Amino acid sequence: MAKRITDSQLLGEKGVNLIQEIVLDMGSTWHPTNAPVEAGIDGWIELRDKETGIVANCWLPVQSKARTSLEPESERSVSYACGKNNLEYWMTGNAPVILVVSKP
Repeated sequence: MAKRITDSQLLGEKGVNLIQEIVLDMGSTWHPTNAPVEAGIDGWIELRDKETGIVANCWLPVQSKARTSLEPESERSVSYACGKNNLEYWMTGNAPVILVVSKP
């Protein structure tokens, strides 16, 4: 049987790449997990002072949810319903999780 990469996998990677671009433009660093085994954190942002380059040893976990379409609430916002398991996982950690919902 031939190996396959699904459209969903490609979309997920595009979502993570979008986060990386935004974080780097903000002057901080992005550290993707790239892990084949991960439960719900796609990467980490390390905060950095854009003017001095000094990093703060402050890490923020990020979960990416890339979608082919988004449900608009208004011109400036969208609606996304998280699953209970995701919310419980994010809430039990020792740091707030940034959820990025995108349509790359």
